[in-house]
Amino acid sequence: MVGLALIILEILVPGLFVFLFFAFGAFAVSAVTFLAPVSMMTQALVFLVTSIGGMFLFRGYLKDNFFKEKQDGQDPLLEDFIDKTASVLKDFHNGEGLVSLNGVQWKAKTTEEGLKKSDQVTIKGKENITLVVKKTN
Repeated sequence: MVGLALIILEILVPGLFVFLFFAFGAFAVSAVTFLAPVSMMTQALVFLVTSIGGMFLFRGYLKDNFFKEKQDGQDPLLEDFIDKTASVLKDFHNGEGLVSLNGVQWKAKTTEEGLKKSDQVTIKGKENITLVVKKTN
């Protein structure tokens, strides 16, 4: 159960690849205790060795292969967003609001004032999981 919760957390917190290894450790402990009764100390040792060992061995590989940057240093997924039109779902306050792009809700920010619900915006950039938008003329 703990392993499944950690995998869900990994999905909700993109880009880290940390919770995945702790989930793997939890599943390893579950498998060991299923095969034979072991002490809490042994369970803790199996959890730590598989979680931390896996993280040191495979985290760099996963990050390099799942979050590659283009040669110019740009996010490879950025072209899926730039110059696309989105709809404002919630009025912007202090330069922050919510927009819808292809049916998906995104946090967004802008330097412009007065973006209201139903306005159309053009995506000009992306900072982590927040879109940078400008009102469409």
